[in-house]
Amino acid sequence: MDFKEQPKFEMILVHAGNCRYLVGNKIYPLRPGDLLLLDGKTIQSAYVFDESETYERSIIQFHSKWLQPLLEELGVAYLLDLFSENRNGKIRLFSKEDAEAIEHSFLKIDQLNDLTHNYKHEALRKTMITGLLLRIDLSTVAIRDKSRLYKDEKIKIAEDVLTYIFQYYRDAIAIEDIANGLELSKSYISHVFKEMTGFSIMNYLMRYRLSASTSALLTDQTKSIKEIAYEHGFESDAHFSRFFKKNFGQTPNRFRKSYSL
Repeated sequence: MDFKEQPKFEMILVHAGNCRYLVGNKIYPLRPGDLLLLDGKTIQSAYVFDESETYERSIIQFHSKWLQPLLEELGVAYLLDLFSENRNGKIRLFSKEDAEAIEHSFLKIDQLNDLTHNYKHEALRKTMITGLLLRIDLSTVAIRDKSRLYKDEKIKIAEDVLTYIFQYYRDAIAIEDIANGLELSKSYISHVFKEMTGFSIMNYLMRYRLSASTSALLTDQTKSIKEIAYEHGFESDAHFSRFFKKNFGQTPNRFRKSYSL
């Protein structure tokens, strides 16, 4: 299951099946034809809750520095604002004709990604993504907060748990603390959160701590591994190092050095 916090812009288009997409502390039920634009600054995860049906999606990722020079040369640098405007996963709605054209563009870019990379393919990919962004901008009929369109009690409870985790993950919190904070039973919130997200509460908490601390390793080089561990809710630097190595195959110190080269 994809779970990340990375500084890349992303366009996610669902082709088939249904899933719930966690973006920050929001949960978005996605259906075929739904398009998400994400700025990569918010932790996210996709959960396919019905494994009996095929789930297909396309994802286009790129760094702003990679595309921005071309956008500026063409006078359309404002297109990158689409991603910040849609932070937290707003859904864009299109006419049937435009939706089909956008899906066709996604598939063409996917095919291009499978080719051997050279400067010509790189230039073509930049041009195609620019064209796709222009079409998305020009053909948007409306923008909706899909979490509100399909909100139900269980999704709201799961989002409340996410909000609690984001607010208190630096502290030594337990499921009992979250249950008390939400004035619900421990067993009920555990069941609902697992059903809505595919994660246990404590598993998500630890993954969120890991994601936040990983970002801190790269953005705050002045702090020691021990300081980062304690500031992000780990019991000790040894606990942090073990958990980090289990997930990334290397120690936090080696990870930091490899990205500093």
